[in-house]
Amino acid sequence: MHDIYIFDFDYTLFKTYEEIILWTDRGENLINGKRCRFIGSDEFNSLIIAEDEYIDDESFVNFKDIDTKKVKPIKPCIERFHLCSNKIILSARPQCVEPKIKELLGDVEYIGLESSDPNAKLEVIKGYQNVCVYEDSNRLINMLRSQKIDCVKVELEVGCTNLRYYYNE
Repeated sequence: MHDIYIFDFDYTLFKTYEEIILWTDRGENLINGKRCRFIGSDEFNSLIIAEDEYIDDESFVNFKDIDTKKVKPIKPCIERFHLCSNKIILSARPQCVEPKIKELLGDVEYIGLESSDPNAKLEVIKGYQNVCVYEDSNRLINMLRSQKIDCVKVELEVGCTNLRYYYNE
């Protein structure tokens, strides 16, 4: 048993549909005179950014809200979430979405980092003892494993969700 369980929100507890803006000259969209393309959180997880592309603070403008009518629960993770009594949600989204998180999940502690940097999440996680983290980010899972922090990698595939457990003895 763990003392606390930390859950990511996007593509861990729910499939969400807000998109990240990737600034690229090859983009098919135009915002304020700059070319870009839109990517989902799932694609962002494994994205390799080319030298002439970038992501900045403006890239996450759509994440300041959650379309609660469109979200789809990721059932194995939601079930585990509801079974845990000591839990928090740690998200790259900003703190201002906390009311929407609570609308979806009830009264739960929410930490919004307003940063997609996995190091920011790792620093928060390291502040807890005997923790288990549910996360979809390959980068963060690798960092957690290197720090010997118990974690569960959430992998969504067509028609199924895989939970890959990494526990340290």
